[in-house]
Amino acid sequence: MAHFDINSLNPKIQLFLKNKSLNNSFFDVDKYLNPSIDDLSDPFLLDGMSEAKQRIEKAFDNNDTIVIYGDYDCDGIVASTILYLYFKSRGVTPYVYIPNRFDDGYGLTPGTISEIKEKYNPNLIVTVDLGITAIKETEELKALGIDVIITDHHEMGEGLPDTIVIDPKVPNQKYPFSGLCGAGVALKLVQALGGLSAVQNYLDLASIATIGDIVPLVGENRAISKLGLDMINSGRARKSIQYLLSAIGLKKVTSTDVAFKIVPRINASGRMAEGKIVFEFLVEEDEAKLFELYSKIEADNAERLLEIQKGNAEIEKVMKSYEFKSTPILLVVGDFHQGVLGILASRICHDYNRPTICFTKTEYGTLKGSGRSIDGVDLHELVLELGGLCVRCGGHKMAIGLELEEAKFEEFKEKIIKLASKKYSEDIYKQEFKYSLEISEKDINKKFIDELSILEPFGCENEKPVFMLKANALEAQQMPGKSFKHYRFLTESGKQIVAFNSAKHVSTLSQSGEKQLIVELELNEYKGKFYPQAILKSSKLIAFDFDETRQENMISSLMNMYASTTETRRPDNIMEFNKRSAIEFIKQNTTSSFTHVVVVDNLFDYSYVQDLQKLGYLITNTAPLTKENIVLVRPEGLFDESEVSGYEKVFYLRRCFKHEHSAMAKHMKYVYEPEYITKLSAKLTPSRDVMGLCFVAIKNNLDLLSSSVYEWASKLSQKVKNLSPSELVFALLTFSELGIYSFSVEAGEFKVQKSINFESKQELNNSKLYREVERLTSKIV
Repeated sequence: MAHFDINSLNPKIQLFLKNKSLNNSFFDVDKYLNPSIDDLSDPFLLDGMSEAKQRIEKAFDNNDTIVIYGDYDCDGIVASTILYLYFKSRGVTPYVYIPNRFDDGYGLTPGTISEIKEKYNPNLIVTVDLGITAIKETEELKALGIDVIITDHHEMGEGLPDTIVIDPKVPNQKYPFSGLCGAGVALKLVQALGGLSAVQNYLDLASIATIGDIVPLVGENRAISKLGLDMINSGRARKSIQYLLSAIGLKKVTSTDVAFKIVPRINASGRMAEGKIVFEFLVEEDEAKLFELYSKIEADNAERLLEIQKGNAEIEKVMKSYEFKSTPILLVVGDFHQGVLGILASRICHDYNRPTICFTKTEYGTLKGSGRSIDGVDLHELVLELGGLCVRCGGHKMAIGLELEEAKFEEFKEKIIKLASKKYSEDIYKQEFKYSLEISEKDINKKFIDELSILEPFGCENEKPVFMLKANALEAQQMPGKSFKHYRFLTESGKQIVAFNSAKHVSTLSQSGEKQLIVELELNEYKGKFYPQAILKSSKLIAFDFDETRQENMISSLMNMYASTTETRRPDNIMEFNKRSAIEFIKQNTTSSFTHVVVVDNLFDYSYVQDLQKLGYLITNTAPLTKENIVLVRPEGLFDESEVSGYEKVFYLRRCFKHEHSAMAKHMKYVYEPEYITKLSAKLTPSRDVMGLCFVAIKNNLDLLSSSVYEWASKLSQKVKNLSPSELVFALLTFSELGIYSFSVEAGEFKVQKSINFESKQELNNSKLYREVERLTSKIV
């Protein structure tokens, strides 16, 4: 393995490492860059390790019957595999018991104890990745004459089982690192029994579990995961791992590959059927049997993906009606598959930046739940304080599992929300605009991205670096595909920024004005070659070129007026506020840091935005799921009603014309009615001659593809040259009102179509919109 010196690295990477060192007094740059097997701590510093070694060696000598009892997830199965292979190398073949998620439930249970006693009649049970809260179950085993060694990494409950326990999270012990996963603890047991030479045989397995269980990839875990990936990528992994990589199509494996391609497959069988299948696969060496077992794993994985898809569809329905006001924790009940509850909870937690517990009903009339948390919120602690309401619960800060009676759900919900509100400030739920370093366009290059791989493996507490890139106008290009949701944006020097599901961002990112982009860097492989690119994660508006928005301002107002003239009446729930009192009114009605949104269709009066920023409002062009207070910049004028669902108060700040009603007014609670007519210099000339030219231009370009009315008008204006975007939109809306054309926006695709009366002749004055714009534009000063 190459030895890296910090001074030989790119200056930006040096700065990144120095910042990590400043934020963590225990951070050792040399060990971070060059982890080795010698970085593993003395296993005998763990409480219970000496006693465990003594009892296991005795079992080896006496040829005792041993059962390894592991959890059904990746960590538990891999931990079971490590101990099984090591014990077998010592001439003892233990039994391995992996409980069934659906029939047996989590951990040691009376049913599994009875089955193990009857089937194996063991002298010794060694648990892996579970057992720390199994006080009663341990007593039952001891009463049956079975010795128990518990190895776990989860948080303890009110007490410890009365037996040998190895768990780095048990407080007041000498071991220097508490972040090991279950497989990591199993590896420490191997180290105690066989030394570092034995440990090196199982690093490929341990690295997969360590990355997959989302434990901190620092210190000892970094050494385990880094050395394990090196073992895998050098071709020294065991046959089952090599078979798995070949089946997936992986050549060089990264931590991202482990997290998103390998671990989900290892987890799949435990989620859908029998986790024991994966254990059998991992220890197998026969090619034909590997094929047979992997086929079952892939079938389980396909079922897992289908259940996730169903679950995501259910989540979309549930979250549309979710009440977000004063909601520090999300409790989502749905018709979910038990095996994917954790995956769904993780997705909601990530999207909404709140601790989340997903529940589903069981056949026994209970609710089974799986929870995931965010940094700074100890979800296990919250649930543990309400443990009296649960049938069972367990886990750690970031992930928990629980079960409760359905009749107690409302009480549980009320109490955990109250408890979380008391313990944590609402500011912790804001999504911060965090980045590792600022870069420039020239840093989007292959050499720099290659050097970033030195920082691998990435994961918990060693996240992949994200960068801030300043940009002005970006050239937008639709990426191939029918949905037109994905775009690539080109910087001034031609660097590529890929943005997924970004149709809403096109107008803002394309217009002039300073922006800060949060990006990750990667190499995109195409036909055997690698191309550097940035992946857009989020963007922040900083300054604006108002001259560039004149056409957009006019088009936005036209769209608003069109909707207003076609509505039968103005919504009753609108409260108007004038310019003088607008900011003060919003300030008085802003009761928290969440569920308030101020919508602007342009930034004509930037002082509004500056004042709102001082109130903690975030400027954005798409409403975040976190529901924090925002200024929603939407020059398109129109947006889907679901974008503001979950917001308690919505303010619409301005329009171009006096008495112009907003197309969004039916979604709004407060609308600013200006006391003047805005001065606009955008070209707009209501006349029969201009409308005739527009009619021909639209008729001859019905196949023009675009993501919004702005893009459509801009593209068509460039093709016909003598017509402005505002005139084309005005004509389209007039013709639509007259029944000549129709238009729609679906999945980020703007379409114009002929209507039934396409060839019929109509008087322009039959259009309310035409008459109103003709009257108002004559008064613009």
